[in-house]
Amino acid sequence: MLSDRVCIYTLIMYTFVSDFTSPNLDLADPNEAFPLPTANILSQRPSQDLKITWDEQMGLKSNSSLIFNGKYQDDFDTREVVVKVVLTDSKSRSEIKQHNKLAGKSIVVDLVYAEKQGEYTVMAFAHYKFDITCLLKPNLNIQAVFNLIRNVFKLVKRCHECGLLHGDITAHNFWVSEQNLLLAGLAEAKEVGSTVSGYAMGMNPMLDDIEGMKQVMLHIMSFNPDSEHTADYHCCMHLLTMMQNEPGMTWHEVKMHPLFWDTGKRISFIEQVNEMSGNSNEQRMRKAREYLQDHKDEVLGCADWRNKIEKIKELEELLNVFSVNGYDGQKISELFRYLRNVLNHYSKYPKAMKALVPKIPEELKPENPDWLLDMRLNIPDTLLNLMLNLFPKLFIESYTTIKKKYGKKFKSDFLAFV
Repeated sequence: MLSDRVCIYTLIMYTFVSDFTSPNLDLADPNEAFPLPTANILSQRPSQDLKITWDEQMGLKSNSSLIFNGKYQDDFDTREVVVKVVLTDSKSRSEIKQHNKLAGKSIVVDLVYAEKQGEYTVMAFAHYKFDITCLLKPNLNIQAVFNLIRNVFKLVKRCHECGLLHGDITAHNFWVSEQNLLLAGLAEAKEVGSTVSGYAMGMNPMLDDIEGMKQVMLHIMSFNPDSEHTADYHCCMHLLTMMQNEPGMTWHEVKMHPLFWDTGKRISFIEQVNEMSGNSNEQRMRKAREYLQDHKDEVLGCADWRNKIEKIKELEELLNVFSVNGYDGQKISELFRYLRNVLNHYSKYPKAMKALVPKIPEELKPENPDWLLDMRLNIPDTLLNLMLNLFPKLFIESYTTIKKKYGKKFKSDFLAFV
């Protein structure tokens, strides 16, 4: 009899390596018969009983690894895991090292256990249900589109900030675990500042990761074509351009960008622009206002912004209270004044806001008859997005123009709320 203190690994010894020809991860064909294990490899564990098993059915496949749903058991713990079987080489050793380096930072999937067995390496990761591609469905909600993109940007830049270049940024290398998005696939990762082959003199290797982010972003957006007609889309493209020009941007610098501002910060910015526009002694604001006005047709996409607002059916009741009459539709400064008034006084007119609240089936409405008032905190976000998406370039163009005109004073005069 073998000792009870044994580590059992069911390892695939033959036939699987030649099956991997595509460099991209693909969902395995559930009807495809997977070869039965040809051997069990046993290792004595004098200090602990440890056992990792996994299903015969393949989860995902790549050109160099198999990924399964599995189970980890030791003296103190039993948990579901994701098991990855790879050929042992310098990349598999590096992958283990980099996972351990980023452990506990909420950037990469936790590596529970790893061990070399013959010509293979077995890695057990914290369990995940699927990678990001399984969240992508036709007509994906606009908010979900940009929340995913923000998380992609955040993880990659935090990875850089920890001194690591990922080297293989694809949609399949973002795993979903308990509603958290985490990075995986560190086989190509290299330390920032290390000698990286294959790059021309002066080329920053971070650019590969940034290009990967761009491709993941465009892939996510493809599941809702309307995403390209939003303010967040133009914020994304502006931030990507900044990162391409300055690959070493830190996560702190990235999260200060308007793409990451919540509704409160965006409203505060609009209020500040409106207030500064009314100050005739502020020369920098006057120059910014003149520049935006000179490029009005490009920034707004129309000659008279009032016509655009009046054509939106969802704003019909709102316009009974917040009429565009009395505002000059030819002036961008007047649009900021209108936005400021609507966003600051919406709470006084709950009935006019009703059309803006997401439709809720009767059976899901709270027992409280004033459920609409209880949901009033949802209205600023809905209203702001609706307004900004009517003029999708307005927000980021105003931000970049004012920032350029104000220079070093921009942060203190406009971004005290960030």
